[in-house]
Amino acid sequence: MPPDSRHIDEEGVLIDNFVLIEQGRFRERETVELLTGGSYPVRNVEQNLADLKAQIAANEKGVQELSKMVSHFGLEVVQAYMQHVQDNAEGAVKRVLGVLDDGHFRYEMDDGSAVEVTIAVDR
Repeated sequence: MPPDSRHIDEEGVLIDNFVLIEQGRFRERETVELLTGGSYPVRNVEQNLADLKAQIAANEKGVQELSKMVSHFGLEVVQAYMQHVQDNAEGAVKRVLGVLDDGHFRYEMDDGSAVEVTIAVDR
C-alpha cells in the first residue's frame, strides 16, 4: 500500500464477494485474473497464490480436526468447550478495557512522515 494513497482503489486489489473455491476446485486462473487485472495489480501473484493455498489447506485441516473432535467427544461437548473459549476471550477483553486509558500516539516513518492517533476509551 503506497503511503501516498488517497483512495482505497490505490491501495491494491479490492476483493468483493469472490468465489475462491468452487465445487472443491481452487479457481486459480480466475484468481490470477482478479489479482493482476486491475489498475493496481499485486506485485507477486505467485506468492499471493501460495499464501491463499496455504490458508485453504490450514482451514481444511481445521475442518478435519474439528470433525474428529465431534466424532470423539460429541457435538454438545465440543460446543460447550467452544463457548468456554468465547466466554474466556470476552472476559479477557473486558479486563483489558477496564485498565485502558485515553492516549495520544505518534509513530515516525522512515520518510519523515508520521502516523498519529488520539484514542478515547468509551467503556
